[in-house]
Amino acid sequence: MLLVDGVRFRQWKASSEDEYESYVVANAKVVFGEDSHYFAVKPKLKSFGGVGSIPDGLVVFFNKPYRWAIVEVELSSHPVFEHILAQLNKFMVGYKGPEGKRAIVKVLDEEINRDPMLRVFVEERIGGKEIHRFLSDLVDKAPEVVVVVDDKTPDIVEACERIPEVKRVVEFRVFERVDAGIKNAFLFDSPIEAPAVQRQLSARHGPITAQGEYAYPILESLVEMGGGGKAGDVLKLVHEKMKERLTPADHETLPSGQDIRWKNHAMWERMNLKRKGYLKSDSPRGVWEITETGRRLLAEKQV
Repeated sequence: MLLVDGVRFRQWKASSEDEYESYVVANAKVVFGEDSHYFAVKPKLKSFGGVGSIPDGLVVFFNKPYRWAIVEVELSSHPVFEHILAQLNKFMVGYKGPEGKRAIVKVLDEEINRDPMLRVFVEERIGGKEIHRFLSDLVDKAPEVVVVVDDKTPDIVEACERIPEVKRVVEFRVFERVDAGIKNAFLFDSPIEAPAVQRQLSARHGPITAQGEYAYPILESLVEMGGGGKAGDVLKLVHEKMKERLTPADHETLPSGQDIRWKNHAMWERMNLKRKGYLKSDSPRGVWEITETGRRLLAEKQV
């Protein structure tokens, strides 16, 4: 239940992904930032081998450094590894083919030129560059992948960890008024504005421990546990090692209402360690394991 100025709201569960996606699209400027534009288009991305899929949307960030993202909007009720992970893998395979890139440039260019107001918005932000050339250069760069979901469950976070291009899992919740059924309240964490939010929290509640500071406590905990352990047990030991360093802001609940800040940062640092080869990437679900490379890194630090 959410209470706003005496008005009660309850979380709304969409009956379909399309229904849920309509609220994400309607609030895209708030979620992704005022200098962005969400293109609710679905270009078919396909590799030479025919592997590919259709993303839910594309976002272009028109503030420097220019970048773009493939957006996948999902319901947490969908099978995680059979559906969400498979979709993301297909996107990335399809994008890397030349046909996929050309399809993206074509659909973005058409959307911009179809809307005079959007064209003015884009021209102001790219400063005299020819739009088609700008888009071609942009799409030639690797995209980010942003997953927007109605409930950021541990299974979804773990599935997304397996795709290096996934930069953020955004929890976007829709609430409806209990007395009227109007869906006009939203709770989400922004993939763009998160650093600014952290600075504000730091000013009000003390400093926030940097994500990178969790790296060695994670490695130390895994070694002490014999090389690996269940996520919950590892996090308990990490917290024990870091409790003197963690601040009140680290112990706050995130805006999503699902995670504690320190635990969320530790889980994202675990993803970073996996990408660098310090943790195993093929561990069983829910298990964290250190690699020999991770052991060497820890040993060098302790010398």
